Amino acid sequence: MDINYSLNIIKEQKVFTPNALLIAPIISSRNRIFEIKARNGYGKTFLLNLIAYSLRGSELKENKDTIKKSLKDIISRYNDSEYYNLEYNLKFNLPDGKELLATKLGEDIKTCFKLNESNEFDSNCGANNLHKDLTILYDVPTDPAERLNGVLANITNWNDNIYKSVTEKLRSLEDLSNKSSQTKNQEIIDSLTKDFEKYNKSLSDLDIGIKANSELYKKLQIIEQLKQLNEEYREYEVLFQTNKHDIDRLATLKKPQQVQKRDETKLYELNRNKTTEINSLKLLIISLFKIVNNPEINQFLSLKGYLRNYNQIQNFDYNNIAQIDIQEINEIKKNLHQLVLELNEYITQKEKSPENKLAADYEFFVSFLDQINSEIFSEIFKTQKDEILKIVQNKLQKLKPDTNFGNEKAFLENCESQFNEKIGSIFKIENAINTESKKSLGNDKLEIEYNLAINKASTSEINLKKCKSRISTIKGKLSMWGVSETHFENKQNSSNYISSLQSDSVIRGLAMNLNSSLLEISKKIESSKIEETSQKQKREIVRLKLEAENEKMPEILNEFQRIRLMRLIKVFRAISIVLSKFNTISNLTKERKDLNLLKSETVDLIGTRFLLIAGKIIAQSMENKIIRSDGNFESFKSIDLLKQEYILDNGRIIKQADISTGQSSGNYLKQRILNLEGKYIVILLDEIGNMDEFVLKEVISAIKEIDKQKRLVLALLAQPGSGDITVIPY
Repeated sequence: MDINYSLNIIKEQKVFTPNALLIAPIISSRNRIFEIKARNGYGKTFLLNLIAYSLRGSELKENKDTIKKSLKDIISRYNDSEYYNLEYNLKFNLPDGKELLATKLGEDIKTCFKLNESNEFDSNCGANNLHKDLTILYDVPTDPAERLNGVLANITNWNDNIYKSVTEKLRSLEDLSNKSSQTKNQEIIDSLTKDFEKYNKSLSDLDIGIKANSELYKKLQIIEQLKQLNEEYREYEVLFQTNKHDIDRLATLKKPQQVQKRDETKLYELNRNKTTEINSLKLLIISLFKIVNNPEINQFLSLKGYLRNYNQIQNFDYNNIAQIDIQEINEIKKNLHQLVLELNEYITQKEKSPENKLAADYEFFVSFLDQINSEIFSEIFKTQKDEILKIVQNKLQKLKPDTNFGNEKAFLENCESQFNEKIGSIFKIENAINTESKKSLGNDKLEIEYNLAINKASTSEINLKKCKSRISTIKGKLSMWGVSETHFENKQNSSNYISSLQSDSVIRGLAMNLNSSLLEISKKIESSKIEETSQKQKREIVRLKLEAENEKMPEILNEFQRIRLMRLIKVFRAISIVLSKFNTISNLTKERKDLNLLKSETVDLIGTRFLLIAGKIIAQSMENKIIRSDGNFESFKSIDLLKQEYILDNGRIIKQADISTGQSSGNYLKQRILNLEGKYIVILLDEIGNMDEFVLKEVISAIKEIDKQKRLVLALLAQPGSGDITVIPY
């Protein structure tokens, strides 16, 4: 055995490791029962918690009540990783020589049984797998009434198990009764057997007929396919001779040289784009003319002698611009450039004029007045402000000039670049038109003749391929039907095989009218199969009836035995009813949890009987003895669970409350220990100081009984002590 651990209580900043005085006597001993005495704080309770936690005690299913929920909550607190960091490595020596390993490193938890001598452990380390064989009893002896509740919970589980067993036996007896009432009828068996054999004979005849007709149908199909194959062979020969000329002629023709063909659609699209670009150029010039035709601007250009540039641009033939010499184009660009310079000069002069300066001042002054309106006038001249502002603004409005050249400046800035882009685009499109126009229309006689020859040869090859494909399909069917390839590799062989098949007079007669013969035989086969299905269904019904009749029991029970069986069934039914009512009261005790809350007025007659029997069972499980304060035993025969009284053999009664806590705990623990189930048992008892040496001796004797049964893994009994650590092995 080995016990090694590290407990880091994070928020307390404390780390605990094994106390050698506590651990060494346990792991070095061959004994399995230990009593631990030590002052508080030496780690005896933590050792019990550690073992219960490592053996997954907090994960025990609810139907296993060997650890109270309060103790489960205590040991499961080590799952709180924010407060505790618990790591351990425990090894337990099992009573059958095997080992149990329990480890936790970080978040990795394993609890596994050793499989063999090669130190291999079971890979299934889950709690469910562990608790199939291992039972953990962890208890802190306290309130005797609470212990009695725990014992009563066991009784209710036993009652459930007995109820299930009784109902299963009742079903078996009822089945036996039903079978005994049904006996075999030999006349019915003989009749059904005769019918079954009749259907077998009928189905055998049908099967022979179906196979014969199927074989005949197959041979007629082969003849049909062979005849069709011969037709395809003949058609292929005709096609080959007819189309050979077209294929051979194509081989003699020389492929004409590839020439580029004119794309009329592309030409149409190019001319349309060219017209669009010319119209766009005209719109640009028209926009320029609108500026020049302004009376003031026109007068300015006339006085400066610049109208000649305007006239040359105006009289230019834009529709045929793509055919005009490049020198003329450059001259127009030059005139446009000069005209743009002259217009910008005019606009600059106008912007520097006193009228424009006055307009800027006007804008500033109006803005200033608006600010005064909102910030000062609203407080000083509340009644006159609107009238004063209106007069001032009207006078200033008359001084504002009407002309603003913002749009003209923006246009002139991009005018030349747009003009050049559109001229370039028009010439580019014109070049593309010329290139496409020079291409041939492609109506060359040699090319037409060559393409016609290709079409004829392609059609011939397609027809030949189709014929070959049909021949291949027919050959595939024949192969699937088991016909040797030598019988249909050519027209002569297939004809010979047809003659061979028709040597049979029946087939020869049917082959004379092949299509109608195939149709008639197909109908016969289909009709026979339908009849076969019907016969099989009828035979199956007969078989099931025969099987059911044969399964009936012979008359093994005489009349007297049947009467006794019925009486036994009545007894088991009565027991089942009583136990089902016991379940009602047992569930009531489970729901109440505290026996003190179960008042006599809530319990009916059946419930009273249940509690009476439960009290006797508890007494028997305690060997009908309770230990008293002097260490001697007192015999008793039952416990009144409602009144919580011990009924003694001599008629005396002892109240549960009059038995000391230690005595009651000892009685309870002895009963609990002796009734533990499981292949391996671990017993952990804390705070046993309320039991004197006589009571404790009885508890340890019960643990020793488990040890004798080779089921005890470890038993630790802890209690406070006045001195240093003392570990007493038993």
